Amino acid sequence: MSPGLKIREWLETFGVIAVFASLVFVGLELRQSSEIATDASLSTSADITASIEELVLDHPDVWLRGCGGETLEATEKLIFTHLFQVYAFQYFMMYMRSDMVVAKSSKDISVDNIAINIHRNPGFARAWDDLAIWRSYAAEAEGNDFRSWRHRVDERLAYWERAEPEPLEMPERCGLL
Repeated sequence: MSPGLKIREWLETFGVIAVFASLVFVGLELRQSSEIATDASLSTSADITASIEELVLDHPDVWLRGCGGETLEATEKLIFTHLFQVYAFQYFMMYMRSDMVVAKSSKDISVDNIAINIHRNPGFARAWDDLAIWRSYAAEAEGNDFRSWRHRVDERLAYWERAEPEPLEMPERCGLL
């Protein structure tokens, strides 16, 4: 075997090892990036949840009466409708983000949270139906995302109606899972 051939074999072996090492490095970088994205997503979600809770606590009487299905004055209905929309939008966005690797488990949480609150709170159910009516004009523009989410929530609602024929009455838990 010639010395040139031996050097070439060593260089090829070194090249294979270098390629393998760089692939391992890229894998580690991807995992670290995924962890950073997951942390950022959780932090953002926690911040949004805290903001919504703050809004609800600014108007607890309206939120509790609205969730309970009581008749609200025009300004109270406006406040409750907006609180509900912010709340529902948060869970819709959680549903949308769940298709990303960083938030896979949140799809079921977003669906179940809305469904159980519709089941247990008559005003919440009415606001859910009003939202569907109000948003129906945008159904085509939004594609299937909103309709898909609504369909999944309605399926889960049917489960809760069978599992809990007499909904729990805990108005202080309205909006919580």
